[in-house]
Amino acid sequence: MRRLFFTIILLIFTVSIFGNNYDIRRTRNLSPSEEIFHNKWTNNLKGDSLNCTVVGRALFGASNSIFIKDTIAYSCHGISLLIINVNDPYNPILLGYYDTGDSIMGIYIKDTIAYIADGAGGLCLINVSDPLSPTEIGFYDTGGRACGVYVCDTIAYVADLYDGLRLINVSNPSSPIEIGFYDTGDYAWGVYVQEKIAYVADGGNGLRLINVANPINPKEIGFYDAGGYTCGIYVQDTIAYVADNWNGLRLINVSDPSSPTEIGFYDTGDEAIRVYVQDTIAYVADGDDGIRLIDVSDPTSPIEIGFYDTGDWAIGVYVQDTIIYVADACDGIYLIYYYGNTGIKENKNGNGNNIYNIKVKMQDGLSIDYNISETKSVSISIYNIIGQKMYSNKGVKSPGQYSIKWNGNTGVYFIKIDIDRYKYTKKIVIIK
Repeated sequence: MRRLFFTIILLIFTVSIFGNNYDIRRTRNLSPSEEIFHNKWTNNLKGDSLNCTVVGRALFGASNSIFIKDTIAYSCHGISLLIINVNDPYNPILLGYYDTGDSIMGIYIKDTIAYIADGAGGLCLINVSDPLSPTEIGFYDTGGRACGVYVCDTIAYVADLYDGLRLINVSNPSSPIEIGFYDTGDYAWGVYVQEKIAYVADGGNGLRLINVANPINPKEIGFYDAGGYTCGIYVQDTIAYVADNWNGLRLINVSDPSSPTEIGFYDTGDEAIRVYVQDTIAYVADGDDGIRLIDVSDPTSPIEIGFYDTGDWAIGVYVQDTIIYVADACDGIYLIYYYGNTGIKENKNGNGNNIYNIKVKMQDGLSIDYNISETKSVSISIYNIIGQKMYSNKGVKSPGQYSIKWNGNTGVYFIKIDIDRYKYTKKIVIIK
């Protein structure tokens, strides 16, 4: 808990003190060439991975929240909400931004309004109908430090750190008003609402279940102490997926809200901060260990099926279609593809030694060079990111040096080389 609390508080103060070094202002338009925004991301990757690969980068610098709606990503860079076109995940494009004035901790998009958990600035409402020119239309000072927000119907539910859960009526976006609150007892970091129950990630107090059927008088109806420090929450059907910091991912059966019970868990390895669930996979932002993909098809026995170690400290995650969007507290936004179904993963060194002197170069297209000292059966294949074979060359080769040339479009590919019993697999990125 101490490490999490210290890290986030340090992040908040760092952004507050040094954020202006990036010269972000409401009065000046950012351009894709800004220091904080780069699409040529290939030289700044950590790269340890299983069944995952980075297809794009949208931002260098601090980011601790991410929300996707349609083809637009809404993220934060310290005190600024950034609006990014991710229709082409290989080439994200910065559209617009808005400086909220404090440290953005959470984002929720509903219709054409971005609801921002703005730290000490409370709840901030931004009209994003024109992504090139977002404008503030309302705000509410929640009194604490707004860290998470979830919007359902006309109510914004704000996890307000030491001030618990705040219920804000946003039916009139220009004049939000608090209609109810509940003191959760510890530090409210995140909130998820389903069927008139607000599930609050309440730090050392674990998971709190608040009945909000009467928003004027919310009442706690159940709780579960997961044993760690509850930071993030996602609810799907009758299971609450709890990011419990050093205690990993906890799966809580909430079919009876008055008596939640743990049915499964997975030790993610570092500090589980946020979690997003799609179909049967839980995606956990796991601090220094990056993004972890946990198969929860059997909730009593979760299994890790993929991961990607981001450049620093993964703190936020959102999934849409086949792309995982990860917010890294010091290293920006990663756009990651899970290719587990293809069965291909990178193995740069083959069986331990590159005995055939295989070299992959990017000069006027892709060049694959290798040499063999005796007659061998050679198979070279190139696959795209979804496992489709784009190139194949097979045959028996006499001793000698060989070079293969291939021109591909912008994208991520995997080279698979089999020489006799020797296997070599490498990921490449082509940017044109």
